[in-house]
Formats: sequence, C-alpha cells, structure tokens
Amino acid sequence: MNDNTKVDMKQCSKCKETKTRTSDFFYRSKKSKDGFQSFCKTCASEYGKKHYQNNKEYHTSKNKKWAKENRERMLELQRNWYRENYPKNKDAENKRSKKFFANNPNYRKKYYQKHKRRHNELTKEWHEKNKEKHRNLKRKWYEENKELFRVYCVRYQHKKRELPYDFTNSDWKQALDFFGYSCAYCGEFSETFHKEHIIPVSKGGGFVRSNIIPSCSSCNLSKHNNDFEDWYKNKDFYSVERELKIKKYIEINKKHLKEAD
Repeated sequence: MNDNTKVDMKQCSKCKETKTRTSDFFYRSKKSKDGFQSFCKTCASEYGKKHYQNNKEYHTSKNKKWAKENRERMLELQRNWYRENYPKNKDAENKRSKKFFANNPNYRKKYYQKHKRRHNELTKEWHEKNKEKHRNLKRKWYEENKELFRVYCVRYQHKKRELPYDFTNSDWKQALDFFGYSCAYCGEFSETFHKEHIIPVSKGGGFVRSNIIPSCSSCNLSKHNNDFEDWYKNKDFYSVERELKIKKYIEINKKHLKEAD
C-alpha cells in the first residue's frame, strides 16, 4: 500500500468516534455536503429502534399504507428475503412458527375468514396457471395416501346413509329440466353433471329433491363443503337471477315434501 494514500476519516456526531468515511460505517445522504449522514451506522440503528418503540402506532399505520399501495413490491421483497434467509435459518424459523401456532391455535381460521375472498381469488388464479402441476400434486397425494382416501370415502358414505336418502332418477331428470340442462351455479352447459348437495353432507344435507341440483365438476369441487350463499356470492360467475332460481327450486321441493307427508 502506498504510504501517501490518504484515508478520509469522519467523526460521528452522536458517539464522537472517528471512523473511515465509507458506506461501511456511515449511511449515504444527498442532503449532507460529504454525501454521508452525521451519525454512524451503529448510532443510526440504535436511534431507529428507539424511535420505533416510542412511535409504534405511527410506524405500523405507515407500513400498512405503504404495503397496500405497493403490494407487488412488498411481495417481491418478501420472496427475496425468504429465498436468502429461510434456508440459512430453516430450523429456527420452523421452531418459531410451531411455537406461534401452538400459542394461537385459531389464527389460521381467523385469517382465512378475514381474507376469504382474496384467498379464493389467488387459489383460482394459481389453479388456472398451474393446471398440470395441480393434477400431478393430486395424483401424488392419492398414490401416497390410498388408505387415508378410502377412510374418507367410507366415512362420507356412512354419513350419507344416516341422512335422508330418497332421490330418484325421475327427481334428477326434473332437476335437469328445471335448470335447462346447465350448471345451476355458473350456467355452463355440459354433457355430464354432478349431483351437487346445496347443504353439504358434512353439515347434514340429505340426498333429497330439495337439496340436489345439477352442477359442473368445476363448481362442485370448488364449493366443497362451504355454505352455498357465502361461497356463491364470492365467485366471478355469481348471478342474482341464478341464485333466486336455486332458492325457488328449494322452496318448490320443500312444499312437495310437505304435501307428500
């Protein structure tokens, strides 16, 4: 190293320590004449922590506002952080996550209910972009969980048999005629339809005329065991006209059941 090389030094205005005037020790600043802040990085960090603790509400609202206005940028930063830091701290992160969910057992459920609509939109968007991947994941799960799948099927059938079960082929034809051989939910035409339970079997819905309507496979699988109105009103293909038609069908068949009794 040349002895004539001059090392530029700067004194921190907070701790009064003299350090090399570089970005290793001082944050850059366009407002300063020399291009660096007057505080060294250590003092600036301590000041920032104290300011945050004393003004938590202000910082929280400011951060939320920024995240809302810059959603894509925020997600990009989160993904980058995850890629860089998660592999290095995998065990610690998993331990922290398990502890958090153990102390907050209903967190996932509450979060889902709060962001239900957004969650459904993102799920639908992902499925549209990754149809083949989704099929492969389902096949893989089935191959690895054949016994569990059989248990689910047996449970479902037992539950079904304990509920009212008098739906006939004639009832099915009437349902198809009523909805014009189209999906009762989205209105799409198809050669085959699922016998969709408006009230799911898991919630006590029987295999009866007032509870079975024609549905395309997409709507049937999407609805799963959700409540009809909550699920339907959050879908892009929601139609007030079709909703009223479904309710009319239910009422007609409930009256028919009362008259038969």
